[in-house]
Amino acid sequence: MRKLNTILSVLLLFICLLHGLMVGVFGRVQDGVYILFPFTTVRLLTQLLLVASVFVHLLLNLRPLLVSLGIVRDKEQRGDLYLILSILVLFAAGSIILYYIGWNNV
Repeated sequence: MRKLNTILSVLLLFICLLHGLMVGVFGRVQDGVYILFPFTTVRLLTQLLLVASVFVHLLLNLRPLLVSLGIVRDKEQRGDLYLILSILVLFAAGSIILYYIGWNNV
């Protein structure tokens, strides 16, 4: 399961990078003025999928990391790390959604 998750995460990252490189990352220069590309629903979904795939990748590989560091049975510490990861994902997804809402209300 971890190998499949890693492959899918790398594939999604590659698709996001390819999408960004094909159309420019954030915008273009036109008549000496930098113009941002619109933040469309497709970009929103791509960003949210990227955040979700990174979260799932970290979640599935946290236990092997702790085992390699010598922390095998400390469930309290593992629970704390899961909580921190969950909060970080909520902040990342929330900031992307708020950016999308702000972009479309202009």
